[in-house]
Amino acid sequence: MITDSFTGFYTYKDIKTINKFKIMLAANDPSQVRWNYHDDFFSQFDWTKEPTESLDELYAERAKQIRDTYDYVILMYSGGSDSQNVLDSFVDNNIFLDEICSTINYSTTSTIDNAVNYEVLGPNGAKEKAESVKHPNTIYRLYDISDMTIQRWSNIQDSHHWSNNTRPRAGRIMDTNVDKWKQLYKTGKKICFIWGNYKPYVTEDSGNYYFRFTDYLNTQLPYRSALMRDEATDEQFYWYPSIQSANLIIKQSHVIKNFISNPITQLYLANKYNNIENLHTLELYDVNNSFRFGSDDMKRLIYPKWNESNYIHVPNNKHVSFFLSDQEKWFWNSNTDQSKRYLKFIEDYNIMIRPVWSSKKSKFNNKKYIAQLRTVQSIRYKL
Repeated sequence: MITDSFTGFYTYKDIKTINKFKIMLAANDPSQVRWNYHDDFFSQFDWTKEPTESLDELYAERAKQIRDTYDYVILMYSGGSDSQNVLDSFVDNNIFLDEICSTINYSTTSTIDNAVNYEVLGPNGAKEKAESVKHPNTIYRLYDISDMTIQRWSNIQDSHHWSNNTRPRAGRIMDTNVDKWKQLYKTGKKICFIWGNYKPYVTEDSGNYYFRFTDYLNTQLPYRSALMRDEATDEQFYWYPSIQSANLIIKQSHVIKNFISNPITQLYLANKYNNIENLHTLELYDVNNSFRFGSDDMKRLIYPKWNESNYIHVPNNKHVSFFLSDQEKWFWNSNTDQSKRYLKFIEDYNIMIRPVWSSKKSKFNNKKYIAQLRTVQSIRYKL
């Protein structure tokens, strides 16, 4: 089993693997599967103790740690709230980024009115904000992944080849087609791709609050990790086994705990979200979309610089489905041999895995496809 600092792994009975497809074939009950995301590392910290530093200070420390570790730093930047906060953490603290990279599919769609291109190319989008970065040596790369995505799905042979990277993105071949990156790989320099994903997953149980990692992280392995390259490293800015990341996750979680444990806040949330009476029983950030304690509420808490004016509003949902996401609608709606192959793989998934692993269905062309898979959680960290 090959793992790196980016990935976790599943355990079920005597099985230990990073491949969720293998786990889903083996396990009748998802609740018996455990997601181990660097348990040994994160268990060293006292999660009950809130760091005294502000969130902005901890974000700056994380940015500085990455900069001090690598020779060449690339931020994968969509312009959404998560990656925008990463960009702010570097730029506002005068921490140099060698490169900012955004991905689009404009060469195929010829429109900005979709979940990928609008966020990047629309008004106040990623391109506009990235190009406003003042450092003269920071490169902004606008990468069109259309051809790479189609090429990738011309080569995939069966479900096992994509079971840990379900969405039809360029994935395994993107970084081998950027000349600058290929040249860097040959220099021996330490290269980092930064990914700004994943808000805290906080739950309440009998008056106690807990944080958990979920394997949502593992459903979309990034470009470099999918290649298992040795020349570069992927780092999640937020969820990553480093002291700086641990501190900011713990701080984020306590900020959320402090907010939602306040009776005044509970009344506000109950009135705002369908007059729900017992908020304590609800998962506040749920990747299965059963309930979210307000996307905007979350962003305001954990990203102090976030506000309506600096966040682009995407015209449709980005992540309704792991398999039929609006971000890739251009691909699975294209009626190409590659898209037909992709839809066939989803049908195979539907046949091979047990229904208990499918949390939602999507309807497309009068067929029902798996929309989302049941998430698997790590151990609980008491706050």
